[in-house]
Amino acid sequence: MHLNKLFDKNNEKKSVKFLVYLFFSFFLLVGIIIYKDYGLSIDEPFHRTTGHFWYYMLISKFLPNLESLTTFKSYINEMEWSYDFFDGKFNEYGPIFDLFSVLFEYLFNITSAEQAYKLKHFLTFITFFTSGIFFYKIINLRFENKIFTILITFFYFSSPRIFAESFYNCKDIVFMSFCVLSIYYLLKSFEKTSLKNIILFSLFSAIATQIRVMGVQLIFLYLIFFLFEVLENKNYFKKYKLVFFVCFLSFFFFLILFWPFLWENPIANFVKIFFIFSNYHWNFDVFYLGKYVKASNLPWHYIPMWIFVSTPLMYIFFYIIGIFITGRSLFLNFLNLSETSDKKLWNEKNQKKDFLMFFYIFSPVFIIIIFNSTIYGGWRHLYFIYPGLMYMFALSVNFILNKLRSYKIKKIIYLLTMLFCINNIYILIKLHPYQNVYFNYVVEKKANRLFEIDYWGLANHEAINYIINTEGLKKNISIRTASFTPLSYSKKILKENDTAKFQFDGTTNLNQDYVFTNYHYEKDPKFLKKYFIPKDYKKVFTIKRGNIIINEIYKKN
Repeated sequence: MHLNKLFDKNNEKKSVKFLVYLFFSFFLLVGIIIYKDYGLSIDEPFHRTTGHFWYYMLISKFLPNLESLTTFKSYINEMEWSYDFFDGKFNEYGPIFDLFSVLFEYLFNITSAEQAYKLKHFLTFITFFTSGIFFYKIINLRFENKIFTILITFFYFSSPRIFAESFYNCKDIVFMSFCVLSIYYLLKSFEKTSLKNIILFSLFSAIATQIRVMGVQLIFLYLIFFLFEVLENKNYFKKYKLVFFVCFLSFFFFLILFWPFLWENPIANFVKIFFIFSNYHWNFDVFYLGKYVKASNLPWHYIPMWIFVSTPLMYIFFYIIGIFITGRSLFLNFLNLSETSDKKLWNEKNQKKDFLMFFYIFSPVFIIIIFNSTIYGGWRHLYFIYPGLMYMFALSVNFILNKLRSYKIKKIIYLLTMLFCINNIYILIKLHPYQNVYFNYVVEKKANRLFEIDYWGLANHEAINYIINTEGLKKNISIRTASFTPLSYSKKILKENDTAKFQFDGTTNLNQDYVFTNYHYEKDPKFLKKYFIPKDYKKVFTIKRGNIIINEIYKKN
């Protein structure tokens, strides 16, 4: 009994379509309600400056006589890294999402940093939410069962870390989201090779690539699968050569259009960008498995380990099964290839889709190994393979259900699935708004001793609010930071009258009212005196979720 027959009666009802709308409406409503709950991540000031800088540069290029340019440049100069941008540093970063966010700032006449960052959180969530709609389309395109597809999409939305970062990670989550849109149109082109599907694939691939240069793998995957078709069918190139050339020409057209840094010298600048970001220089240590290790020299198991410990165990189980059955099919099909045989690398279009997603997951791993790429901050630089892993999740569940013959066992599987759904919801509520510190049951109790926790600094905002509520109307409150995360960033999302109360003294000054730490360091703190907390300070506040300590505040006795 195949999965697409399991719910035939339900699928015949019009209520299923209503259920799909209800499902997405629910997640959209949740996002709208909670998007203001998340603190400011350490990367967000940089990205806001990126958007404003390129907004200024484009306006000055096309409207050089605009009177407000001088005022606007003075406004940008007050932002972090602005002078670096005007000196030519960081100009290679793709600005489209940051620029888009700035346009909305002006559209809604937003002038405060607090409101600007909350708007950015909302836009980031909407982008992720849109990717969920297209992920739904990808799974339904493969399995043609809306009930099953809703179930898989629920798990796509509710993996704790991905859910949290969908509000503030305007780089990795946004990149992942545009990859999903691109993949959908590529898979759709397997069903029907049309100029519309290919141009949309090229468009979203180009947008993804200017966000993170790793997006270029999407166009290479198209090339590889096109070549396989040509090798197996001599007339294939003749039939689809126009589509092939349109794909590449439109990809580079959109890439250049959306990436101002490429305008002056597209080829040379793209090559420069590729080599800069393929092995980005970040000269700090990473706390991993209880030790401090150079980010440029991490062990091979860094990414697999982070995926394992920061993902629910049920996901890991299904990932492994899905990867195994797909890899096995690919290997056996490859062995059976020969010039005299009529067998192909894939037997039908669904298998071709499965193999594409398999390559989508593993090709970045080989690229990282070849270029010895610098990675840090958990596996966030590879979040874009998450949709591929969730595709393997779906293949795995489908495989297991199709293998089961007993109706009673299937009922047990459905019951367990519902329990997993409830458990995911429970975790999201329990950890809110710090789902980003989720660790599964294997390591949760010892996570603080083994891994970085809140390297984004999301909880810093709550720590400052504790001091505000404790000190009341008192002003000139001094805070020293005894960790690497810049606490001063969080004042950007404070109310204006609260911001003036504080004096942030970095890590060097002593004898302050409070000492803050989130236990995130760029080097081993044993050898850095600036991170020592004097004995005459007493712990007065701790932010904790489950067994995970996120940050703490000490007050001078």
